[in-house]
Amino acid sequence: MNYKMYDEMMEQPDSLRKTFESELSTMDEVSELVKKVDKVYLIGCGSSISTCYSVRDALRMSTAMNIEVFSGYEFYYNKFLQKGENSLAIFTSQSGETADTLSSLRRANEYGIHTVSISNEPDSSMIKEAKTPIVTR
Repeated sequence: MNYKMYDEMMEQPDSLRKTFESELSTMDEVSELVKKVDKVYLIGCGSSISTCYSVRDALRMSTAMNIEVFSGYEFYYNKFLQKGENSLAIFTSQSGETADTLSSLRRANEYGIHTVSISNEPDSSMIKEAKTPIVTR
């Protein structure tokens, strides 16, 4: 029996290497941006939000960054977001088409928040609409 999730887990080391190689300059750009902003939002739905929580927890162990995690729905309707260029929103979606996450990306763009999308679908809406797209390999 073949399980897609298991296969993807086993491909992670190779996928990370390929992504770092192909997206190095973009990741450097995001690293510099993270240093300049006051607030970082991590947004995802389903298994992608689990990644957001893991990233938040890892960064909290090594930095004093102001980081919050939201589901796409929560981010979209949140009235207390820090708007403007002093904020960064990073959106994760395997397909790049998750409705709530995509709506939140569009809302962040409206608010003037710098947006980064991470997806493994290079032709997805999230990759096309983010200010800074990162395509996983």
